[in-house]
Parts: sequence; structure tokens; C-alpha cells
Amino acid sequence: AEQQLRVLFPDNPRVQEMVDNWQKSVRSRALPEEAMTGWSEGMTRLQ
Repeated sequence: AEQQLRVLFPDNPRVQEMVDNWQKSVRSRALPEEAMTGWSEGMTRLQ
């Protein structure tokens, strides 16, 4: 999913930052479901 966003918004620094923060949060806490929920909510707000 994050690769798709980088391709869709290559020049949008906010999207790049969101993806980086999301990846860090996924690595730092082993709760992928919670991370994916937050990610989906964030993406819904962007659209």
C-alpha cells in the first residue's frame, strides 16, 4: 500500500512523510491491525 502511495503522490511531501511515519509505527509496535486501521482512516481523510 505504501509503495502505491509513493507512486501516486511522488511529489507530495506530506504523503511521503505519512508513509515514513506509518512504516516506523508499524515497526515500533507489533500491532499491524491497529496500524492498518489508523492508516486507512488517515487515507480516507486525505481523499
